[in-house]
Amino acid sequence: MKRIFVIAQSSPGVKNLDLLQYGLLLGAYECSQGLESAYSTLTLCISLARMIEIQSYESNDIDSRHPEEKLICGYALVALDRLIVLSSMDYRLPLLLPDEQSFPLIEEHDLELDEGLKVYGYTGRMKITATVARLVGNTLSYLRCCQLGRAPQVDYATIDSSAQSSLGTLLQLSEEKAFLNCEPTSMAISTLMALRCSHDRSRSGPRDSKDATELYSIASMTLEMCLSASDFIRSNGVENLSFIGLCCVWRAVLPLLSLKDFPISAQDLETLRRELQRFSSCWAIGATFLQHFDRLVHLRSL
Repeated sequence: MKRIFVIAQSSPGVKNLDLLQYGLLLGAYECSQGLESAYSTLTLCISLARMIEIQSYESNDIDSRHPEEKLICGYALVALDRLIVLSSMDYRLPLLLPDEQSFPLIEEHDLELDEGLKVYGYTGRMKITATVARLVGNTLSYLRCCQLGRAPQVDYATIDSSAQSSLGTLLQLSEEKAFLNCEPTSMAISTLMALRCSHDRSRSGPRDSKDATELYSIASMTLEMCLSASDFIRSNGVENLSFIGLCCVWRAVLPLLSLKDFPISAQDLETLRRELQRFSSCWAIGATFLQHFDRLVHLRSL
């Protein structure tokens, strides 16, 4: 697939939008296989998207040809940017699209989490996922600074409050709009779980009571999400479900298991491992998750 993408870039007559769509598919595939090349593929895709933007500014005719296709590509770029970082084991990759000003093919203020969110087919669903992907960007940037030993630009309390507020709004909307329940919610929960576990590991003394309450709250929510996903997968199968949603669900299991004092029954651990193994049979990145899962379960038993 990578070779075809490279050849297509130098082939006359291949439109940039076609290249971008193919590149996004390739990047998503590479991410699902746990390949580092997903990051470089996304870099190329962002460059293609910026070229398309420039062409659109120069020609109204080009701009009006495929507006919905370009918009979907813009949403997919933001979602894939976050997913590549979130699915990594150490959160050290920098976001390639850190803020709204850097988003190609998307109008500023288009990705707002409010009552105006509506779903109209695939475009609407992609917009919702991209909206939440935008919101988790600050959390992922904060995690990267912590992993690299750098001082974040924003303090933990501010990042945590913003992430909690976004998740609360998302869950409130989800009660009325069932389409919000998969990709965006699992991405928001997984990111907040990673944030609070990272903060907990960095403490030098006993847990603050407020921090402990918030940590166990998101841990309980994460466990409930993972077990609910397991039930859904057993009933519907894993093959036709969203990779983004499932990847975020099973990535969230790992920081959850790292909390040795958070109780998880042997039966629940068995259920989680079985469904994670099923996930890994479809997407190779699951094998990496499974290795870390087994290591963390072993550490919990010591």
